[in-house]
Amino acid sequence: MKYTFAHFKKISSLIKNVPFFSDDLTYRLLFKHTIAKKIYEHHINTGYKSCIFCQHLKKSFFERHQFICEKDSGKGNSSLLPGPIHFLQPNDNDDNNLPWLFRTPCANFSRLDRDDYFRNFTYFQTSVTVAYYEYLEGLYLGICHNKRPCNICASVSLSKYKRCFEDGKTPKNTPCDEIARLMSGHCKNYSGANSAVY
Repeated sequence: MKYTFAHFKKISSLIKNVPFFSDDLTYRLLFKHTIAKKIYEHHINTGYKSCIFCQHLKKSFFERHQFICEKDSGKGNSSLLPGPIHFLQPNDNDDNNLPWLFRTPCANFSRLDRDDYFRNFTYFQTSVTVAYYEYLEGLYLGICHNKRPCNICASVSLSKYKRCFEDGKTPKNTPCDEIARLMSGHCKNYSGANSAVY
């Protein structure tokens, strides 16, 4: 049987009535059982590659929420994603601090297995994990909590967000098909960056 968002909405409403289940925990379950599968399957079907889903990317021992490639230590530490997520220190705009999302995968790229695909985004702190998961849902599916992920674009480029706002695109509750292009356009400001996020 194929589960839809409606199935998990019902499950979520049941879980919310149980005192020890928080909204964050409910979202983590939703992500694991539906959203993660959609993203993974789309990446497999399209052959999408990104360093953020590579086996060789490891958490830094020295800086929190920073990652290093074990195959090329010359690339230095950097965050996974762009934008000022509340638990990240902002990156300087140079190649050494380019978020891993925008770096071109090398010949050593080795895709993480389905069960570990989101390991770099999973932390003991539920709030951190949920922040990452919501970002990924918005970035790759164009929608998060049934709303357009305008907060992602606004955190990376306020001018791009303002353009969408002026064009009346922000209040819609349908998936945004421009977020990948907008992110790609932003990353072209960095040399050596991927030309597309998706």
